[in-house]
Amino acid sequence: MVLQVGLKLKRILEEQGATVVITRTTNNVMLTNIDRAKMLNAAGVDVALQLHCNSWKSSKSHGSSCYIRTTGNWVAESRALAKNISKTMSQYTGFKNLGVKVYNEYMSLNWTTTPSVLLEMGYLSNRSDDLNLAKDEFREKLAYGIYVGLCQYFGREVA
Repeated sequence: MVLQVGLKLKRILEEQGATVVITRTTNNVMLTNIDRAKMLNAAGVDVALQLHCNSWKSSKSHGSSCYIRTTGNWVAESRALAKNISKTMSQYTGFKNLGVKVYNEYMSLNWTTTPSVLLEMGYLSNRSDDLNLAKDEFREKLAYGIYVGLCQYFGREVA
């Protein structure tokens, strides 16, 4: 489901004229998070997003959030990007907005040379989140919500 959201987001962005670098188009890709960050750095992307679904030992945990690092370059920009996307993911999906969280150990965030955010797009360990994430129309809403957050961050009109 993460890949499906990523492909939908790619389509939406490209329809609006964006150049999108995606690190995989199939499920059979063996790349480390450092490899992915290096690919994005080499491509000179404006922002780096890592799409992910959460899981927790308690099935009561639910909602979406964004992670950023608190050290190095681009912290303020990453926080602004995360706030926008966190808000719009929730707006377009109805998921509880768990806000922006910080964690300095994600390699995907530590190795990027641009504003970077890890998106937690719901909890697979929560039955309601999981059932929603399994629906194609919900994944479309999620991708569109991320797109709107990107538009807000870059100060662009939403199409």
